[in-house]
Amino acid sequence: MLFAAYGAKQPQRPGRLTTESAVASARRQATETANRNAQITEVRRQARAAVQPQPGGTQPPNPRSPAPNPRGPAPTPRGPAANPRPTTGRPNTP
Repeated sequence: MLFAAYGAKQPQRPGRLTTESAVASARRQATETANRNAQITEVRRQARAAVQPQPGGTQPPNPRSPAPNPRGPAPTPRGPAANPRPTTGRPNTP
């Protein structure tokens, strides 16, 4: 209002959120996401094809299988465990 009184024009304010701009932004984001997902899918497909074993060749070990424990299984504890926080006046023995 003061702008009009002094004959100045009020500057336009950029970046207003409207329904149209929100819809356009959502569509743009959906398109970018779909393009990126398609690209990732294609690269994964190519990588799987490159890793497929050739006929007569050896198969690499499965990277998702756990390594064997060289020391054998962990020992099982015998008896009840000692209380790490003994109460006052009582010994810390099982």
